[in-house]
Amino acid sequence: MEVIIIAIINVIAIFLSAYLAKKGKNTADIEDGKKLTEQSELGRNLATKKDIEEITQKIETVKNELSYSSLRRHEYLMEKKQHIIKVLEKSEQLTAYKETLRHLLYNTSGRELVQQLIENIQRTTAECIHETRMVNLMHEEGSINQKASAVQDVVQPFNVFMVNVATTYLIKLNSLKNIVDSSSKEAVEIKRDMKALRDEYERDLKETHDSLDNARISYQAAMKRFLEQNFD
Repeated sequence: MEVIIIAIINVIAIFLSAYLAKKGKNTADIEDGKKLTEQSELGRNLATKKDIEEITQKIETVKNELSYSSLRRHEYLMEKKQHIIKVLEKSEQLTAYKETLRHLLYNTSGRELVQQLIENIQRTTAECIHETRMVNLMHEEGSINQKASAVQDVVQPFNVFMVNVATTYLIKLNSLKNIVDSSSKEAVEIKRDMKALRDEYERDLKETHDSLDNARISYQAAMKRFLEQNFD
């Protein structure tokens, strides 16, 4: 009887030993699987984060490129606009000089003022021609180009007329300055020439000035249409 009991105990012990070993292996497999899953998930998370960073960097690069391109386009448009406006500004300055010269032709002590006016006319004429050329260079063929060219065509003749009158008057002023006796025959002749110059100025000014003024007004209308179409 004791032998049977011992045998049964041995069998139970072997069974328990095998069961515990199996359970331990299963537990280890579960732990290993859990670790592998965690590592795999961590790897995926790291890869996803890296991908997001790369995509974000690419998006920022594209945005910066677009921003720079938009900025350059905006600056270019503003530069074009400034040249368009300056043509009108310079042509208006030139037309305003006609009144300045008219007043100076009656001033026998304004030699410095006449000299300054001559310089202003020359400078403004050069600036106006430059701006009309820039308009033609920066814009496609169209009404604004044609009107700018029309302004350029009449600016130079207006400059020649104004400078010739002002220079002739300045010469007369200098000659008159050197005469001590203002009632002398020579002084009287100079004053007569100065009056003739004023009459000539009034007579010839209208045609020369009207050509510039008409070109300016026509350009202004074309400029208004162009700016409304492209900048509003």
